[in-house]
Amino acid sequence: MFDHALIHGIVIDGSGDRPRRANVYISGGRVARVCESILPAAEVFDASEHIICPGFIDIHTHSDLTPYGAPQFESYVHQGVTTCLCGNCGTSFVPHSPPEHEPKLEQAARTHFPGGLSWAQAMDTAAYLEEITGRCANNVGTFVGHGALRNMCMENPRADAPTPDELVRMQALLRRELEAGAFGLSLGLIYVPGIYAGTEELIALARIAAEYGAVVPIHMRSEAAHVFKAVREVGRIGLESGAHVHISHFKIMDSGLWGQADALLALADDFIARGVRLDFDQYPYLASATPLSSCLPGHFRRLSHEAQRQVLADPKQYRQLVPEIESDPHFSIGADRVLVTSTSGFAPAWDGRFLSDIAEELDVAPVEAYRRVMLASDLTASGCYFTMHRPDALRIAMRDDVSVVSDSTAVDMFSHGMVGVPHPRTSGAFVRFLRMNRKLGLMPLEKAVHKMTGLPAHQMNIAGRGLLREGFRADVVVFDPQTVSDCGTYADPAQTAVGIDRVMLNGAWIRIGDRFTGLTPGQGLRRGIDA
Repeated sequence: MFDHALIHGIVIDGSGDRPRRANVYISGGRVARVCESILPAAEVFDASEHIICPGFIDIHTHSDLTPYGAPQFESYVHQGVTTCLCGNCGTSFVPHSPPEHEPKLEQAARTHFPGGLSWAQAMDTAAYLEEITGRCANNVGTFVGHGALRNMCMENPRADAPTPDELVRMQALLRRELEAGAFGLSLGLIYVPGIYAGTEELIALARIAAEYGAVVPIHMRSEAAHVFKAVREVGRIGLESGAHVHISHFKIMDSGLWGQADALLALADDFIARGVRLDFDQYPYLASATPLSSCLPGHFRRLSHEAQRQVLADPKQYRQLVPEIESDPHFSIGADRVLVTSTSGFAPAWDGRFLSDIAEELDVAPVEAYRRVMLASDLTASGCYFTMHRPDALRIAMRDDVSVVSDSTAVDMFSHGMVGVPHPRTSGAFVRFLRMNRKLGLMPLEKAVHKMTGLPAHQMNIAGRGLLREGFRADVVVFDPQTVSDCGTYADPAQTAVGIDRVMLNGAWIRIGDRFTGLTPGQGLRRGIDA
């Protein structure tokens, strides 16, 4: 007798193959049978006229500390996400040194998890994956952040380049973390300290990833005016290192380049034709989100936190930064398109308001309002930036090699709420993509599901998941294809998705209807290992 039977449903197995009517049987946490026969099972769920598919896989998240601070992963599970990879954009929780441990936890608690993170002890990949297993409601893997390598191995992580000895130490540490199961090396080239790294340093580290068959996901150096140059750098890294490179949250943010998605994709395809393994991911929104500090020039961000505060607090010194702030693509789009999403609890009255409205309230110029928001939030404020062009985004979305992601931090939004008013991608990216596809007819449903299951599993070498096939892990979503939809908005992101009937993780139901079961059967995932 099987543990579970999902009968009378329409199976989309995650491979991109056409749907078929079949029954799915689960035993021992794995898919045991997919067939047309009715067989005995301890628990039977009638999935008539519903889709049965693999759990959705989010390969671009910042949910490193969610297992500790929001173990139910509510903002992911309610929309069908069962697996996520964290440590993206060059910033990973592990590895780190003992002096970094408490500051990392304090920052995460302030920005995402007001309940705290008391039981987090891990400081490397091996300990992290072991510590979270069985204690959260998602399967979680991690990349090694380039910033983490710099922070641990360089005397001055904000220097332009490591010394030869420091680079050797970075390579050795990367090897250690990859051998422990990390999925690859992530780069964040607009953030500190990645913003200071030269391409040669990145190639030298990417060669280590190539040795292990691991991927290098890249937040490029520009997604705006210099996006073509940035794609060329990605291509060069792939060519010279031999590594599988992956462009994170692929987009065009500069209105002067709107309409050039085909030309940008042609440039990427040229590198693919030259032998580079290159693929992409994208979130289904026209607004990006990142800390407001991204508007500050790189030379300023070399300063200590306290020194930055002192400069911003001095109007005379601040005026020297204004031209560079106003020219940054996150600011130059206009204050009426910059939405302050969170001040980390320091100035909640400004959360969820456009910078233009804050400037009007204070009766100051937008760049002065920006200064005051940064100071009031102790430089931690985040924002959404309405920078993208719908035709470009849809052109990228329709490619076969673009996975759907959220680029978010999962939170227990129903039981503990959210800090600030975060981007609705936190709670709706996957169901939004399904709704958009139904409304716009972008592709057959099986292709849309593939972009959230089998494709990301293949891109990142997530073994035993992403397909509904015998022997694969039983991560399963049951949804109504006619109603599945996101409900969250930029003003109120904490809204329950509709049309997701049930979510199973490793053979256990973690959401039934509108109820989280409280079970935490998630696994710490290792690259290429079925666990």
